[in-house]
Amino acid sequence: MRRLPGGTAAAVIVLVVLAVASTANAGAKVGELTGRVMVQAGPSGPANEVGADTTFDAGDVLTCTPDSRIQVTLEDGSMLSIVGPAEVKLELVGTRGMRVILVSGLINVARAKTGTINIETEYPVRMDVANGSTGYAEVIPGDLMRFAGQKGEGVVVQMHGEDPKPQKPGELPFIVDLKRLRLARTPTDPVASGPTATTGKILPQAGVYRQGKRNI
Repeated sequence: MRRLPGGTAAAVIVLVVLAVASTANAGAKVGELTGRVMVQAGPSGPANEVGADTTFDAGDVLTCTPDSRIQVTLEDGSMLSIVGPAEVKLELVGTRGMRVILVSGLINVARAKTGTINIETEYPVRMDVANGSTGYAEVIPGDLMRFAGQKGEGVVVQMHGEDPKPQKPGELPFIVDLKRLRLARTPTDPVASGPTATTGKILPQAGVYRQGKRNI
């Protein structure tokens, strides 16, 4: 193997380190923006209005005012389209995928190009979008959640303690009725409702899950 001169080898190492650091720190960007959207760096950071050149990192919280809309895009073309009023927490942000918590509001397009987009909620229900697929998710606190596949075969709804539910394009939305949702914190704890009891399994109850109008 041919050895590089000391100075050349050092320069190559520096360039490799810089390239890795750049990829690791690559955040999400604004694709399209309509109306007023605020971003907060973590739960205690300052809130600033989002502009066309704003970038996002893990820990940021997006608050979309009514009638606002924002596209959050990644390096590989993956994208979230969020419609206000909405609140979305960015848990993990990479170049090919992200994990977010949809607290409230509508993600009308979640498009995963080469990686995976995980859309979690404050309840033990999440949607995964992968393999070039597209889906949407909506959370109306205290009322219901809707999930659906729009394109591809890689959209899955996962409930804690239940089998995954693939969401194929053209199917009616998968609905979680939050008014009927009951959770058990532990096998010995009393039944609890709402997002505070997210460690236990969802207890079987008619009408909690629906595929369109059909209970499942």
